[in-house]
Amino acid sequence: MNEKDLGDALLRGTEHIDIQALTEQVLRRDRRRIWILGIGCVIAWMAVVMLPWSTVLPMLAKIGQHQLELSKNASPANADTHEQTLAIARTMKQGIVATFIGSVASMFIAALCTVLLIIVSRRATLRQVNARLREISLQLKNLASIQR
Repeated sequence: MNEKDLGDALLRGTEHIDIQALTEQVLRRDRRRIWILGIGCVIAWMAVVMLPWSTVLPMLAKIGQHQLELSKNASPANADTHEQTLAIARTMKQGIVATFIGSVASMFIAALCTVLLIIVSRRATLRQVNARLREISLQLKNLASIQR
């Protein structure tokens, strides 16, 4: 029974609702959501850190390789070398822009995952506190009925 079914059953008032089983089911679902969001947060924050490095380092290696080729040739600057240098500069610019956009997007996703994790964990904590308070209330009622 999910929350919508519970609401419908409470409105009808005809069905017997097993509160204990429903509480356990909700708490299990909350734990599962927190684990999934926690793993998602770790992956998202790792993407924030690794995305720039995974694009900048290969780009730097490519520039170094191009510089090495230029120094080996050591021929006078001609139009072909100039065009190659301009092509590499354009590629670098595109790579930097793509890295920046990807970094901003991954930061947004990581921040969103973190906020969702905080909200879900807070809700789960409140549900657990309510469940334990209900158990304590039932125990106090039982104790009071025994003492009479």
